[in-house]
Amino acid sequence: MKRPDVQIAWREKVAICWLILLLNGIIVFYIVEFGRLLCPNFDKAWSLDEVAQHQGNSDYWVTIQGVVYDVSDFVFGDHSDIIGEASNGADTLSALAGQDLTQYFPVPLTLGCAGLVSDDT
Repeated sequence: MKRPDVQIAWREKVAICWLILLLNGIIVFYIVEFGRLLCPNFDKAWSLDEVAQHQGNSDYWVTIQGVVYDVSDFVFGDHSDIIGEASNGADTLSALAGQDLTQYFPVPLTLGCAGLVSDDT
């Protein structure tokens, strides 16, 4: 390898191999780790199918605006303030178990129409 043209060819080959290795490393990083950097709490994310599995007597879960709530204590407790009046018990609320209840809870006007509403009350 005393000829300069052969040395340059080998340098080019080594440089191309390093570039290929670097680009492959970037692609693997993008596939494996980039999602974790964007969403660090990914292990705390729930799909609607996972929430729908919690419909039992001790785990009654619902999701509202993307947040999962365990409402077991509310559903199975007495929450009527009128004596003698039946409250919505577990039999009535069982159809809502494991559901997305976002449509029942509208977004506050200060968040939904921030440019139109200035009063925080």
